[in-house]
Amino acid sequence: DDASTAPGEFKLRLATTALPTVSLITIPGSNSVLEPGTSVLLAATAFDLDGSIARVEFYNGSTLLGFAETAPFTFVFTNTPVGTYRLFARAVDNLGASADSLPSILRVPPPNDDFFRRIVLDGLDSSTPGSNAGASKEEGEPIHGFFLNLGRSVWYSWTAPTNFGVVLRLSGSIEYSVLAVYRGSTVSALTNVTFSFLEKTGTNKLTFAAEAGVTYQI
Repeated sequence: DDASTAPGEFKLRLATTALPTVSLITIPGSNSVLEPGTSVLLAATAFDLDGSIARVEFYNGSTLLGFAETAPFTFVFTNTPVGTYRLFARAVDNLGASADSLPSILRVPPPNDDFFRRIVLDGLDSSTPGSNAGASKEEGEPIHGFFLNLGRSVWYSWTAPTNFGVVLRLSGSIEYSVLAVYRGSTVSALTNVTFSFLEKTGTNKLTFAAEAGVTYQI
């Protein structure tokens, strides 16, 4: 079917072809956990049984990172920020037929993804930017707010200088956020003080009574 609001002449061609084959290797390899800014080499091997490879495109999800038109088909993904990456190669042959490789999954976690790397907050009034892109849930970590399927946690620590009421506010673009406060020094043995769940984006807020000298994990 060729529907158009304006008349005109055209040529329609149908061609049969064998689809190209393509495989991808990344260095570092799939399932690697990287430091921010790490460069990743994408190297593809592509073959077309009844024609030729016109180009190999390299993607992160739906985003085109770059392409190569001649072998060796390689691309260097530089300055990777925090996040989870699904990298794959797409081979396109001389007739325009294409095929995708299996993906390589890489993760660049934020610096406070793990409990032992939690960021220390100081004073009576503190604010810090953050992201849970690329974050994970580590072994032994509590179920935050009793929500089993929430697993992108980052950690902060604050020691109360005196007895005070504390207000925590989490604002940003995160949906289904849990803001939780714990006591304890080991991720597998934390005691929940309080938590707040927000289903939509906006400001998640909670309050609690802090005791002087106690360190709270957030």
